[in-house]
Amino acid sequence: MSDARRHPDRRSESVADRPRSARPRVHADAGEARGDLLSKVHRLSTLSDFTSDTVLFTSMTYERPHALAADAFGWIERELGAPLDTVFARLDTWASAGSLGQVHRGLLQDDRQVAVKIRYPSVTTVNRDIAAFLRTELDYRFEANALARARSLTRGMEGVLTPTPIGDLTTASLLVMSWVPGERFAVTRDWPIAARTQTARTLLQFFLRGWLVWGEVYGDPHPSHVRVLRNGKSVSVGFVDFGCLRALSADARAGLVRLFKSRGELDRDSLLEIFGHLGFGPRMLEAVAPSLPETARRLLEPFGRPGTEALDHWPVFERVTSALGPARGVIAGDPPVGFIPLARSFHGLAHYLRAPAAPRDLWQELEDVLREAKD
Repeated sequence: MSDARRHPDRRSESVADRPRSARPRVHADAGEARGDLLSKVHRLSTLSDFTSDTVLFTSMTYERPHALAADAFGWIERELGAPLDTVFARLDTWASAGSLGQVHRGLLQDDRQVAVKIRYPSVTTVNRDIAAFLRTELDYRFEANALARARSLTRGMEGVLTPTPIGDLTTASLLVMSWVPGERFAVTRDWPIAARTQTARTLLQFFLRGWLVWGEVYGDPHPSHVRVLRNGKSVSVGFVDFGCLRALSADARAGLVRLFKSRGELDRDSLLEIFGHLGFGPRMLEAVAPSLPETARRLLEPFGRPGTEALDHWPVFERVTSALGPARGVIAGDPPVGFIPLARSFHGLAHYLRAPAAPRDLWQELEDVLREAKD
């Protein structure tokens, strides 16, 4: 029996049993949704939500959905071009919310559990600059392609779960994908040490391989996008939102490999070249140049020595901020757009490693990945 059918308390409803003519039509708050679009652009195009508070970070969630289920169901039906009951056996009225849309859990007629992501119609027309920055969010077909890419890259990785897009049910405004089970990452704080250690290793392998081997950056590791699942001694980490998966240029990936291989111990000219490939322009490079060697060393410090240690007191944020000195204001005020996804990705990984307080040998974990990475 499917999980959705075992849990009738999830506020699901049988699509076939609901009289279509009795479905209420409630207007969604377009202004509020549009305001959240601008908020998301600000969050993703700056470092505005960076925090050194790991408990705060791993407890973050999105706000309530802006549309009632009746509205969302109507939009889904319009995108499908068919009655809901011809596609879904069940569809949850409860939804989780993103900034540009909301996600309902559903059950297809063939008994597959799915996540149904519908974009708010009020954000279909936006400023062209915003559209360019959030192209994968404004057209879910881009995210479907990113999902397929991630699925291919992570195939065979133990403990990593990613959704599979269902192409014939996906449009620019609707993304239907397989359901990834799991709980909020914050629950790992109460797990046994063996489970927390396994979780930390899975996270390290996923992020490090992304940057150094695949040349792909999981650029929005918000806690609502990462789930954990424990089944006996088995632990899995699910990554459910790939709207901000960003490909690195060949030069940028090779530069990161050099940076990690050296554990940050590179001369200033080499670092300037690498950070130039990561999106830093001449003026920004000039501002950060004096502090770049010390910043790189402090950023990669835990990877620089063999040995197992817990990371719950890894003060990466405080040390990097201190090393940057006056340049931190320059970066925070106008961060290079191409660098932001990588910065967000590292920020998320650092918090996810601190939260479980699990001992890991980061030097060895990095060595394992570097053996696959090409300069």
